[in-house]
Amino acid sequence: ITTFIVFSLTLYVPSIRNKLGSKATILGSQSLAIICLLGLSLTEFFSMYHYTILIAIMCFILRQPLMNIAMPITSDITMKYVGFRHRELMSAITAAIWSGSWFFSTNIFKILRKHEVPYAYIFFITAMMYILSVAWYFYLISAYERKTAEEAELKKIKK
Repeated sequence: ITTFIVFSLTLYVPSIRNKLGSKATILGSQSLAIICLLGLSLTEFFSMYHYTILIAIMCFILRQPLMNIAMPITSDITMKYVGFRHRELMSAITAAIWSGSWFFSTNIFKILRKHEVPYAYIFFITAMMYILSVAWYFYLISAYERKTAEEAELKKIKK
């Protein structure tokens, strides 16, 4: 279900970005994904209620598509920000970070579970890391917008 939703939303990302803008699309989708992750985390504390499983399933199904919807936009902005000459290098760095993050997160998860840290706290830690990344995206988008505004202003002055 989540794969189908991710695929469907990915097709609409350009139109969503055109309507809302890059900043609202990225920050909004990431923030909603964090809320879903926090909701999923909280279900561990309310597992004694029958409806909790439905909330957990809903949060799980919605979180991944919301998290993935920003990827094409963030890649586009990153590539525009670094410029044409540095795209290959940036792509390689991004791929290395992506692969490395899976390796490190798997090992960190294994260590935390070995020490019997509840899933809710692991998800809370993950949510905090996502909040930091959303703040970084906000900075990156703002820097890109300033850069493009300055370039546009320079073009006007030259004319």
